[in-house]
This record gives sequence, C-alpha cells and structure tokens, in this order.
Amino acid sequence: MSVLSGQHLFDRDVPRFLESPAGVLPPYPRRTWLRWAMRGVLALPLIVVVVRYALLAPEPWHDTANQALLSRVRDGAGASDFSQLLTTFSPPLGALPALVLPSELLLALGGALLGGFFLQGLDQAMFRRGLHGIIRLVVLVSLLISPVFVLLAATDITMFGAVVLFGFGLIDIVRFENLANTQAGFRAGLLLGAAAMTDVRAIPLVLTVAIVGTLLIHSRPQARAANAVIVAFPTVAVTVALALAGVIIGSGPLTFLRTDATSAARAIEALLSDPLSEPLMLYLAPVLVVAITAGVFGFARSGVMMLLIAVGALAGVLVGSPLIAAAALAYLLVHISVAILPTESPAQHAAIVVMCSVLVGIVGWVVASRLPEAQEWSVVFTGFGSVPSGGGDG
Repeated sequence: MSVLSGQHLFDRDVPRFLESPAGVLPPYPRRTWLRWAMRGVLALPLIVVVVRYALLAPEPWHDTANQALLSRVRDGAGASDFSQLLTTFSPPLGALPALVLPSELLLALGGALLGGFFLQGLDQAMFRRGLHGIIRLVVLVSLLISPVFVLLAATDITMFGAVVLFGFGLIDIVRFENLANTQAGFRAGLLLGAAAMTDVRAIPLVLTVAIVGTLLIHSRPQARAANAVIVAFPTVAVTVALALAGVIIGSGPLTFLRTDATSAARAIEALLSDPLSEPLMLYLAPVLVVAITAGVFGFARSGVMMLLIAVGALAGVLVGSPLIAAAALAYLLVHISVAILPTESPAQHAAIVVMCSVLVGIVGWVVASRLPEAQEWSVVFTGFGSVPSGGGDG
C-alpha cells in the first residue's frame, strides 16, 4: 500500500506561473507624485470636453442618467417609508455620488477624474504585462477619443463607476487566475461586488465574467471552479442581501432593481423582434470585429471571452437596462477587455491589442456619426458642426 506524502500534496498545488516571487509588484510609475500627475493628464481631455459641452449645449445634461440620479436622490432623501428609501438608495454605492456631488456638472467632472484614475490603472496593468509604451499609448488614446467612453463618463456616473470597478476587477482576475496571486483574487471578488452595488446592470455581467475567468490560461488548472466561486461570491451575496431587504420591508425581492418584469420583457421583445436594427448593430459591430479578428489571427480563446463579456453586458436588459444602453456597455467593455485579457504569448497579446484597439476605435466613430446621442459628443470633440438641442440620453 502506497503512502501519499505531504510533499506530494503540496507539489500538485505548485503554480505554473508566478507574477512575482514576493507576491507584490511595484506600482507604475514608481513615484507617487508621477502616478497622480499621470492621472491628472489623462483626465484633462475628459475635463475639457465636459466643460466645452456645458458651455456649448443649449440644454446641457438634459435627459441624462446623471440628471435622473440627482432627481431620484433629491425626491427620496426625505422619505420615511423604507420601501421608498430602498428604491432611492439602491444600489447604495450608486446613490453616493449624487450625495457628494449635487449637480450634473460636478458629476460629469467627477466622472472625468474617475476616467483619468482608471486609465492610469489600465496603463499600469499593461506595463506589468510587458506591453511596449507605444502599444499602451494606442490603447489609452483610442479610449480617450472614443465618444462612447466620454459619453458614459460625463452623463452616467453610476454605470461608469461600475465599468471602472469592473475593469480593475478584471485586471485582478487575470492576476489571480493566470499568475496565482491569491490576494488579487479576493480583491477581484470585492471589486466586482462593489460594481454590483454601484449599478445593478453589472450583476449579470459579473456572473458572466466569473465564467470568463475559467477560460484564462490558469496557473492552477485544478482550481478553476473554486476560483470562479471566489470571484462571484461577493456579488451573489450583495444581490441576495438587497433582495432579502426588500422582502423584509414587504416591498418584494426585486425592489432594489427599480424596474419590473414588464420593462425587462419589453427590452427582450425589442431585441428578439429586431435583432439587426441599425442602432443595436452599430454598437455590437466592434464586438464582432474583435471576435472575428481574434479568430482569424489564431486567438480563438480571446474571441470567445470577448463574446461572453458582450453577452453579460447585454444581459443587463434583464435587470432594467435599455437595450441600446446595454449594447453601448458591451462595446465599451470589449474595448477595455482587449487590453487586459492575456493570450498565449506576449507577442500575440501585443498584436491583438493594437489591431483591436484601432479597429474598435474606428467603429466607435462610425457609431458616433450615426446615433443622435453620440453625434452630439462627436461635435463637442471636433468643434465642427452644431450641437443639437436636447442633450444626450446617457
């Protein structure tokens, strides 16, 4: 009878890849003041566009998500009914910006600063993956000149906050799954849970991303399922807690979604009745571009992961997201994920990042030329033409 040694038990859990022998990587740039300076520089173009829009638009911030958020928080702040309070301040992190920044312009400027903070973190992640400075610059510029990126940052602070948390969470998922950084895994779960507490439209997306994590090249292949549970658990716990709060106060488990089954059914019906509508296809075209490009150049795994992320974003219609808003979110998340998700080799990663960033950026401007809500922002970008009245719809 053979005896299973303790050494054998440890050997089978030895990771194939390690991010760092010490488990900690230095920040980039190393100097704190340089990191903050970089965040400010990256936020500056967004701030300029926000201020320009506030000065040029006949009705700035009209009919935007930020305007609706401020109205909801103001109307519900004095409520004594627990059901109304839950509706007003759910998810809790999503209502916080309206309490701290009580105007549409301040929320837009807050979104711009948040965008600069996120882009610096994205650049740091790409630097750690060994991407050349020119490639990193292509990614950052392609996002900064994307009307959809600026539109979301300046008109929908809750969804943009969820996107930022999702982006940082995805970076940590890669460090966890691909590079055996356990601390990053727990942090990823918390970041994705925070995304769900910022905007409920992120809930199906987070659960999809947990599946995406299983497709990464794993440092510990036997732990795929366990890692997915670690990533998804905080989001599931937050969702269940908010649902239970609604049950306890007698308003129903879906109160925190601020929607109903009828709204979700209408969005699903719109998708099924006209899946090839021009607005929807314009937003989803970049997703298809990335998936096809990845497949043609032999990055099939990356293509599948991008499609799953897009499906998770579109699943937001199940929790009340308008169909076009869900499609726009799919476009933006695929654009960001291209730079984060690794491939089999650094050279492959660099190639797909450059190709897809450029292609997605081009398609993004095609979207801006066709959709009214993005046309307004493309005018602000370029300074040509006139800004239509009514504002974007966020």
